[in-house]
Amino acid sequence: NTYNPNPGSSSFADCRGCGDGAVTNASGSASADDCMCSDRTYQVVAANGDSSSCRSCPVGATCNDQTCALRNDALACGGTGRRAGSAIVGDWSRHNATNEYVLVSCPAGHSKVTTLEGSVAFNHDSQRCVQCNDPFEYILNPDTDTCQACPAGLTCDGTAEYTVRVADSIWAADGAVLRLVSCPVGYRKVNSSDADQECALCGAGTECTTAECMSCVDCVAGTYKVAESSDACNLCPQNTYNPNPGSSSFADCRGCGDGAVTNASGSASADDCMCSDRTYQVVAANGDSSSCRSCPVGATCNDQTCAL
Repeated sequence: NTYNPNPGSSSFADCRGCGDGAVTNASGSASADDCMCSDRTYQVVAANGDSSSCRSCPVGATCNDQTCALRNDALACGGTGRRAGSAIVGDWSRHNATNEYVLVSCPAGHSKVTTLEGSVAFNHDSQRCVQCNDPFEYILNPDTDTCQACPAGLTCDGTAEYTVRVADSIWAADGAVLRLVSCPVGYRKVNSSDADQECALCGAGTECTTAECMSCVDCVAGTYKVAESSDACNLCPQNTYNPNPGSSSFADCRGCGDGAVTNASGSASADDCMCSDRTYQVVAANGDSSSCRSCPVGATCNDQTCAL
């Protein structure tokens, strides 16, 4: 890895180093022309063509055997390793001014890295295409964006393609990230962070009935909901009532009692229970309560209503 062009040398100092990345095939080299770039570097020729140097290989062009794929025109790895014969990832070309290789672009599903971590300055040796993790990440623009965590409401494949987990949920690109725009009726919109975004169901005793629902609300009195779903709360059937909001059981719908009926489903108060046409009302002696009494045969009209 040294050479000495001068005959009659009397000092070891006359053996000149080849320079960074350059090597010789054997000892006793007499010319700088004997210095060649090692397998782990590639040659860079000066713009005027008068000189050349060896450049360290970027991470993304370094093969498994640590040789540099930029040494050959095919930009492919040699040897017998896993990447043998395969081209390196990305589109690489020589820079017009420096003749060094630069990473121009990366394929779908990869993020283009050209800086050291924590820096924004270009770094030749850091250049590489980093593959996003399928199905946990996505990337919209490989040449400008970084891999993003897949939101809870999507199924990602590591690229810009995705599948919504809830039908009719709407998503849109916002810079480098996907944003949840809206959810179908019956779902609440969760967007506390980019990764948490999803359309979530409402649990038992709660519902979402507005077009833009951010939080589930309790079932109103007169209704109930037994399980997590996108459904609205169910009305208690006719002739029952439920005074309690947030009910999660059909058992919360209370019967009106013998002979008492309601005008409709979804009654919220015992006051909605009235005596049917076939009964008559009996008020307690203290006047605090009343009940419905079946009509005597002698007071029952032809249409079965009670004359009392």
